Order: sequence, then C-alpha cells, then structure tokens
Amino acid sequence: FIKETVQSVIDQTYPNIEIIIIDDGSTDNTPDIVKSIKDTRITYIRQENTGVAKARNHGINISKGDYIAFLDHDDVWLPHKLERQLLLFKENPKVAMVYADTFIIDENNYIINTYSHKIKFYRGTIFKELFFSCFITILTVVIKKPVFLEVGPFLPFKIGEDYDLFLKCAVKYPIDYIDEPLAKYRVHESNYSKNYETEVSE
Repeated sequence: FIKETVQSVIDQTYPNIEIIIIDDGSTDNTPDIVKSIKDTRITYIRQENTGVAKARNHGINISKGDYIAFLDHDDVWLPHKLERQLLLFKENPKVAMVYADTFIIDENNYIINTYSHKIKFYRGTIFKELFFSCFITILTVVIKKPVFLEVGPFLPFKIGEDYDLFLKCAVKYPIDYIDEPLAKYRVHESNYSKNYETEVSE
C-alpha cells in the first residue's frame, strides 16, 4: 500500500510540505517502490528495524517544518486534509494539536464505516475525556513541532505510544478537531493494532 500512501501526501492541496519516509527495516520491495516515486519533497531513509516509536522520532528529529503530521504505510489522507487543519491553527493560535474523523476501509479501499460512528469527539481541554477513551487517530493528527519537542518523544512501547503522547499534550494544551473524515485507516490482517476495528464493530 506504500505507493498509494505516499501519493496521498503528494496530492495534498497544501503544497509546502516535506515528506520524510522512514523505512524501518522492511523486507519486501518497499525501497524500489519508494524510489520510483519522483517528488523532490521526499526524503527516504532506510534503517535497521527499531520499532514504530523510534522510527517516528527519527523522522521528526530531521524534519524542518513547523508542524508534524503522521501517516503509516497502509493508510491514506484525503487531498484537503492538511489545508483544512492548518487553517484551524491560524484561527485559534492557542491550539497545540488538531485531529479529525477517519474513514475505516478494507484492503480494497471499500469504506466500512467512519470512526465517529461509535466514537464521540471532544475539543478544548480534553484530558479527562481522553484519559477514559483514546478517540484520536494518529493518521489525522497535526501537532505543532515545538509542542512535540516539549511533551515528546514517542516512548518505545509495543503499542499505545501515540496515546501516551496525546495525553501529555492534552494535559497542557487545548486540542481541536475537524468533524469530518480527512483520512482513511485501512483494516487488514497485518495491522499492529485492531483497536480501530474493535471500536467500530462493537
């Protein structure tokens, strides 16, 4: 799915971005696929497998932008995602992080549901609500880089490193969201976590 994933970033209506791809020890033809994608904004780094937390931290450490957004190899963004979210930061400069609703799709890009079908979203001071339920999907998150450097990095948990970061952000700063799907989370057999699938199917 990596080609479709990267293409969804290239196709963003907000063009002033850098695309940092951390290949965390892939064993398939990922290097060939990525190298076939021609875009000067792409930085491709291949490394020994260190786990998702360290891979994300590596990418953030070499990034030059004012904001950080995340996308795993099998998920996709809708074209206007970044533009919509960055506008929200301008409208409310106190906000440290912005997230959004998410489509749940299968291996064939068929939309199964939306994340909001079973999940309620919150904005503002949301630490208490977030503590009881992780309603934020990392593929929709945009966070100010100075805030990440303050509350991060991602800790090397096997699962939940993103939730830990969200809580550390929410305890200090207001968080906002866009009440529409801006990304697609793909459910398939190789997913590290089935949390999203569980939430929408219960």
